[in-house]
Amino acid sequence: MAFAQMSHSQRMIAETWFNKYTSAWNASIAIANPDQRAAAALPVAFNGFIHMPFFDNATRMFFQMVFLNFDFSTYSDYHAINAFDQVLFNATIDSMLPPDVTPTEKAMVHLYFDLFYANWNATAVAPNEAGFRQMVGTAVGQLAVAIGGTDGALVSSIYSSLG
Repeated sequence: MAFAQMSHSQRMIAETWFNKYTSAWNASIAIANPDQRAAAALPVAFNGFIHMPFFDNATRMFFQMVFLNFDFSTYSDYHAINAFDQVLFNATIDSMLPPDVTPTEKAMVHLYFDLFYANWNATAVAPNEAGFRQMVGTAVGQLAVAIGGTDGALVSSIYSSLG
């Protein structure tokens, strides 16, 4: 997005980041290697940027998770992205569940997604649609076995009737 096309809020955030990063970059002038200099400037700039008052807690948490999970060598790494997605999802799933969900039911939701991500991260590349469906089915089967008994059979039955 071009700077001129940004809303006032977007421009304010972009300018703040630019100012914080430029200041940190300039303060690291003694470091001759540009990659090392950028690596030194990023945490300084980020720590000043993330505590600005225009971020709500959820946005701040998201940016902090991105910053802590990615760097110049991992931003396009398939497994690093998936691991980040799992951490982010696990951190936010409870707020997406209805308030009457019991702790046992929440634990089952978390277990399902942990099983799904274990299957997802066992692959070397992102799956096609058939591969994705297979991963979902495998995770549901693993969940049904882990739950066991009538509840596990119910999970299997519901999933198999979805088509």
